[in-house]
Parts: sequence; structure tokens; C-alpha cells
Amino acid sequence: MDALEKGKVHAGELSPEEFQIVSKDLEKYKNINIYSDQMNGVVFLLLNIRSEKFKNQNIRSWVYKTIADKFNVSGTFRKFTKKARQYFLPGGKGHLSSKFLDKKLSAVPLGKVDGKLLEKFKMDIVTTPSMRSYLPGNIESHLKEILQAPVSISYNVDGNYEKFIEGRRFEAHLMAASMSYKVLSEALNLKYNSKPPEALDPSGKVRELLAKYQREDDPEEEKKIIGAILEQMIDDAEIIPLFFFSGPMFIDNKVLSGKEMHFSESFQIWKLRQN
Repeated sequence: MDALEKGKVHAGELSPEEFQIVSKDLEKYKNINIYSDQMNGVVFLLLNIRSEKFKNQNIRSWVYKTIADKFNVSGTFRKFTKKARQYFLPGGKGHLSSKFLDKKLSAVPLGKVDGKLLEKFKMDIVTTPSMRSYLPGNIESHLKEILQAPVSISYNVDGNYEKFIEGRRFEAHLMAASMSYKVLSEALNLKYNSKPPEALDPSGKVRELLAKYQREDDPEEEKKIIGAILEQMIDDAEIIPLFFFSGPMFIDNKVLSGKEMHFSESFQIWKLRQN
């Protein structure tokens, strides 16, 4: 926001916190034009399946179900976010219905979790300093409340992100990801097939389904495959979605004109001219 207020930035994407600030004081930011404020990203927890704690799938499933059942975004952040129980955006191809999710999550076998493990359970989460503007202020205390366990969030991930992911020296990582309604498979490819991959795919089934999706031409079959991937992600409980967010694009209308901006395309094409 500091760069925006000082006129150092003339176009870009607002985080939920920045969107909230601009929306609260429209007179102050009357030179800022907001475009495409639909939900276009998700905040999620990535559990390290190589860690001693989260190599246990039952523990991961317990965390997934508990967060899916009890997590809520509070305060003014509600206006710019929506609770997530699956990874893909509402209305996206293959998005699972609430009825299906209710049935799926009710079947998660919590009885398999060792009570002694839960008594000693705690979660140490790491993330980047920039994530502060994507998170409600009570995120740490809320996770403590719903998990009924100690939770700490450290904003100390900096420098080489690829090296951080490859090193896997974390239990849980909190991050945000942008995505398009029309290029959903790319969002999954970035998680599972990048080098190094953020998600390790403990069952091996997500990568198989992604490969099948890439070979498929029938839209209805594509939708079924995406749905199967989202269901498998719940079973694996490696990526745990918290909430969807709106990260709208903006331009400074004192400097730029955005009359020819094509948000309906798969990739958002900006045709800007200087005023």
C-alpha cells in the first residue's frame, strides 16, 4: 500500500487486506479503478508428508476435517473471502457440490486417530512475510481454537523459495495461490508437477489423473477427472484449503486507461494506454 499511495505503482493486484483498505476509503483512493473482483485465489495449508507428524495420513485427515468443519473467516475479511472446503474456486470446472462434500467429509475416519497423538498435537506453521496481507488478524488464535491445540505461525520464509520447498524443513506451510476459472489444470500442475513440486502426492493418484486430464478432449470427461482430483486431494489431506479470496486487478486512472481489458479470456490480457 505504501508504494501505491506514493504513486510508485500504477497497476497490479490487490491482496485482500489492500482491497479492504481501498474499499473503506473510496474518496482517498478515487484514482484507483478496480477490475474483476471475483474470487480468484485460495489460501491453503501445505502439510509436509515427509515430516514425522504428517507422514501419518490419519493425522492429516483429522486436520483437514476439523478445519473444513470449523474454520471461518471473521470480521471485515468476510466481504472479500469465502470459506473453502476444496481447492478449486466455486463455479470452476469439476467443483464439488456442498452436498457431496458434506457426505465425503462425514465419512473421514476420525476414529483411527490415536488419542495419545492428539493430546500432544501442536502445529508449527511457516510462511512468507507478504502473507500477512492475505490473512485475517486472528488466524493463529482461530486455528488454536478449532484444533484445540497449540498453533504458531512464523512469517520468516524468505529468499530462495524453491530451495525452501526442496529442503522440506517445515511441518506446515501457509500460502496463497491465484488461479483462473478457465485454466484450472494449470493450478494443479504448478502444485504437483513443478520442480521441485510443492505437493508430493502421497497416493500417486493425483499425478495419474492429471496425466489423464491432459489427454482428454471431451469437456464432460474433463469435468469428471477434475472432480476426481479434488476428491483425491481430500483423501490425501496434503493440501488443506482455508478460504478463497478476491485479489482484484487495479490501475491508477491518473496515469493509465483500462478501457480495453479482456478479463473473459483464459489469460487476462491487459491493453493499457498512458493518459
